[in-house]
Amino acid sequence: MKTTTLFSLCVVLLIGLISADIYMHNPRGSNDRNCRNDNGEDRRNANRLFDSQNNDKGGYSCPRRYPFPAGSAGRATVNEFGKIISSTTNDHIDTPVFTFYAGSILHLEWTSQHACGSNDNTDCRMVIQYACNDPAPASTTDATIKSMISNPYIRDGTPITNNDGDNTNDEATTTIPATPNNAACTSTYTTANCTFDGRYGFQEPYANYLQCQARRRNFGLFTADQLPITDNNANRAINTRQNPNGNRYGLECPEERDYYPYWVPSIWKDVAVGVKESELATCEKYVKESQNVVDKCICISTATPNPMDERDCATKSGTWKCGGKWNLPTPSCFALPWTRDNHLGNTIDGHAHAYNWTLPSIPAGVNNLTCVLRLRYNITTGDFNQTLDSRNNCNPNDLTCTNSPIADRDNRESMTYLNILEESDERYNLSFAINTDQHARTFQDRSYAFNIVPLPSEPECTKKVWNLNVRGKRGNIVQTYPAVEYDFAPADLALESEDCVHIQWIGSDYNPDRNPNNGEGGPPNPNNVNEAKADRSNFVQMADASRNFPLKVSEMSNPFFSDSTGKINKDLVKRFAFIDQDISACKNLTALRVTNPNNRNARERDPANCAKLNAAANPYFRGALVKVYNQGVFHFMSTRNNNFSNRSQKVKITVGECTSGCSNSKSLDGGQIAGVVIGSAAACGLLGFAFYKFGGAKAVKGRFGASQRSKQPA
Repeated sequence: MKTTTLFSLCVVLLIGLISADIYMHNPRGSNDRNCRNDNGEDRRNANRLFDSQNNDKGGYSCPRRYPFPAGSAGRATVNEFGKIISSTTNDHIDTPVFTFYAGSILHLEWTSQHACGSNDNTDCRMVIQYACNDPAPASTTDATIKSMISNPYIRDGTPITNNDGDNTNDEATTTIPATPNNAACTSTYTTANCTFDGRYGFQEPYANYLQCQARRRNFGLFTADQLPITDNNANRAINTRQNPNGNRYGLECPEERDYYPYWVPSIWKDVAVGVKESELATCEKYVKESQNVVDKCICISTATPNPMDERDCATKSGTWKCGGKWNLPTPSCFALPWTRDNHLGNTIDGHAHAYNWTLPSIPAGVNNLTCVLRLRYNITTGDFNQTLDSRNNCNPNDLTCTNSPIADRDNRESMTYLNILEESDERYNLSFAINTDQHARTFQDRSYAFNIVPLPSEPECTKKVWNLNVRGKRGNIVQTYPAVEYDFAPADLALESEDCVHIQWIGSDYNPDRNPNNGEGGPPNPNNVNEAKADRSNFVQMADASRNFPLKVSEMSNPFFSDSTGKINKDLVKRFAFIDQDISACKNLTALRVTNPNNRNARERDPANCAKLNAAANPYFRGALVKVYNQGVFHFMSTRNNNFSNRSQKVKITVGECTSGCSNSKSLDGGQIAGVVIGSAAACGLLGFAFYKFGGAKAVKGRFGASQRSKQPA
């Protein structure tokens, strides 16, 4: 592999980026937030796991409930996977990990601040990647490379107390220490080993960061005037134009974050790259350098810093090692839709940016895989050529250098004033805002950890399997921004009869306190029973999208939940309406009025108010895998969160005729469902890419019809 080729490719993709936030909405994007347990709206620690470059207010709180009920002073023990295994008071409650089925279609949604697609104001790019806790591929034999690309303990970080004043314990928002052997860490196996301390979020492996910290940075890259041109103390891969001081963000390598495709092995697998439609051919060229299909190389050396190219490695008596190819398909290139700039909102079709990802398959005998999804957002201006390299760099504070087409207003302020009238009087100068560490910039968001498990044998899903989830968080539109209010994802799903749908969702009990109308229901905050912070949703059928009341079972002439004969499955209707609450512990309105007289807010937050879903033990509703039979257009709402003139939480599902792979049987068991299976180990299979944007029913026209298919990756 020739590293000089890779250098030029990375410049093609990620050079010339400007400031523009990105937020993932489905699955839930963390923006480095995790479990802040007071009512502060900003994330606690922007350095926790990765460098997002986003606003502190963005992101969703951790997908967990508090570890203990109200009044408990318990302290939990968590294992290396972040699972609570015991506690001092033995009254702990853990939250299961959000779980998807292998081979199912997951609808990704995100919003980005600036223009994309055919909008001429910018040139937007999107890189979609994931990492899992599977081992390095068998073809990779070098121990160092294997340690850089595999982490068996991918986790979010788990609080072990409700509130003890230590953010490591009660929020799990502390950055994992820079080396594994640190006195701050404890574990069930080894004293002071951060690898096994489940309180800390942990994604990239330690070897990834330690190699990055020791490796010489790529001196062939364009760094404007942010880094000295000659060798110096800022000469490592942790020092980039965007991160010149080498700040640490979890165990992420800054150089790897800023450039794609990267030239050193990493834990990330590529899903797809989104570009402007006119750049699809160029995209198809550089994705051929993806680690999915190409080994990456490092120099094993005692030199300081470690050489980063093969020639220098030989000169320094090092050993050049290559490996890490994931043996996956080349990532897909797809055209991003038009969006306007200065707008964290929908695309021109009225929906958020979206991509349908077919989740990896799992080999036989494997039960579970823990993964995290990553979005990197890049936006290019026309201020300079995208093929710039080190020849266009300047030293910081050099007021005579004109190699770089842009100058930093802190380092070289006088060069950021321009006399457009070309007058000798400098009072006619105009100042323009350029920070060269930001004028070309990479943003990202990552999901919380989720599991992928094998598809169960019942129901028999021989056709497509779709995922239907809930996005958003507690609060009104202003309070949640730049996240979003509650909605379903996707909000408009098209499928065929005999397709399967995995309907499930997860929220958080760690939101800021929100009053009724801004946030409905309870249960109460364990640290303050006068506050309500929890996300809960349900899923009930209604007559049409204009309604705000659900149908009674007697009114469901064409029920979505049915057996193969079309007969209603009342058990499923009940389950999705009441989300597995124990009705024996619930109070009716009369009893709630006795407990909370003259106080509707207190009644709505009462933990026994099952009408508000308050008796649901945690924010993860595992739902069910449902095989769909009845055709038609179906509408659903959440009775708790749908609040006309405040928010709409509704979804439209269009079921068309079964066109292929259809069953000839006339009657199937009405119990054609399966709850989510939580497993323990797995390996990652091949990627597949969805053919449709939101659905696949051929009977459905318009946005789901053939005219749109050419815009989606095959």
